Amino acid sequence: MAPPDTPAHPPLTLVRVLDDDRGLADALDPAHLPQARRRAVAPLVEAPRGAWEPPLTERTPRGDLGLLVLSGLLARDQQVAGRTFTELRGPEDLLRPWDHVAEVTLLEARTSWRVLRPIRLAWLDGEFAVAVAPWPEIAAALLGRAVRRARLLSFRMALLELKHVDLRVLLLLWHLADRWGHVRSDGIRVDLPLTHELIAHMVGAHRTTVTAAVRRLRDDGRLGRTDRRGWILLGSAPNELTDVAGSARSR
Repeated sequence: MAPPDTPAHPPLTLVRVLDDDRGLADALDPAHLPQARRRAVAPLVEAPRGAWEPPLTERTPRGDLGLLVLSGLLARDQQVAGRTFTELRGPEDLLRPWDHVAEVTLLEARTSWRVLRPIRLAWLDGEFAVAVAPWPEIAAALLGRAVRRARLLSFRMALLELKHVDLRVLLLLWHLADRWGHVRSDGIRVDLPLTHELIAHMVGAHRTTVTAAVRRLRDDGRLGRTDRRGWILLGSAPNELTDVAGSARSR
């Protein structure tokens, strides 16, 4: 048994959320920012690359806002009927992994997480929620991000309905470029560790099919690779393509 003066939990490192998340800071009136910055403090959660077990219970029952990704990259894998579907989560995303545990459904689906780049998360617990209550702009910005994620998931659902895997892969990469892309002289660089297998899990295809699709896109001059396993999107956005267009040939 631990001595009486031993704390039940190790002390947590705290982070000033508005220093790390400039989007939330920009949502505030500059006159209110200094006080809000001092109050918007939350426990820091960190994890290295590899499999990750997120917390499955809240620090403050029915009071936590969630885990806010400050930096890094996560893959959320959901396995249904023997297939894996993957979603990327990164800075500005709000996670609530305990919600998955509370869901009761008739169909079984297993959710797992992988850290693709070391992550830092702010645990926006009940104490944080109370501390930032005088600035509803913060809650509104977090809600806006949740709505944005719902829109992105709707796009992903539409993507899975496309017949041609070439087009699915190309549109997925342009979709990711909206968030993670950087315009360079040689094209739009998407420096994400996207293996063919990971892309396959994101577009609902087999890895070998994605490999063939990537080869054709490179041959067509629409796609290249960087030295760091990233991707280069060449030319303009493929707004002219349709699921039956000649440039998205039947495969």
